[in-house]
Amino acid sequence: MIYSATDDSGNKGAVTRTVIVEDNTNPVISLAGDAVVTIEAGESYDEQGVTVSDNYDTNLTVTIDSSAVRYVSSWELRGDLLGYG
Repeated sequence: MIYSATDDSGNKGAVTRTVIVEDNTNPVISLAGDAVVTIEAGESYDEQGVTVSDNYDTNLTVTIDSSAVRYVSSWELRGDLLGYG
């Protein structure tokens, strides 16, 4: 922003203000459904999803990292389950 002033003699003065707009607020992400879900071995899991919001952005990207999924089984039921956990 530039502010300027001129007096009756035609003398001019100006000053500049720089405004920096920052977004330092994290998006809010909320689980739809329970945070811990237990299913029977061999059954399929239907992801319930999440809701997200942000104080500024409206085009948010949600990613799912399923590497934290913990499989627990007393016997090996399928190849993707641990033998014992």
